[in-house]
Amino acid sequence: PALEGQGIALSLFTVEEGGQNLIHYHPRATELLYVIKGTIEVAFTDTTGTLHANTVKEGQATVFPHALLHFQRNIGKGTSQYISMLNSENPGVMSFPRVFATLPADILAQALRTPIEDIKALQSRVVPPQLSAGGENPDY
Repeated sequence: PALEGQGIALSLFTVEEGGQNLIHYHPRATELLYVIKGTIEVAFTDTTGTLHANTVKEGQATVFPHALLHFQRNIGKGTSQYISMLNSENPGVMSFPRVFATLPADILAQALRTPIEDIKALQSRVVPPQLSAGGENPDY
């Protein structure tokens, strides 16, 4: 309630050793991330296709520019914790796996120069069973 009407959103993340926050982006926000505990690897890809990767330790911060793909991964020993601060009350989140799974397979096959059968196989692995055709996915 304290943040309501302030144009920001905060989230606390706790990530086990080796865990990660999957590749995603926020269509309506820039993100500032502050590490409370542990060591994490972070990266984003800019609009030129350049990867910007950093190691962020306890007491340090990093920024993910508006609407760019990024991820965080715990590379330290033990649990890591960080706070994500976004400059929108409704930043939105689009995960790369979700986007990949919902785009037409033929379009992805052309873009990735990969046989459509391979694309469909990959897509079938990222869609939860309840969202697949017929409501089941035995390979999930």
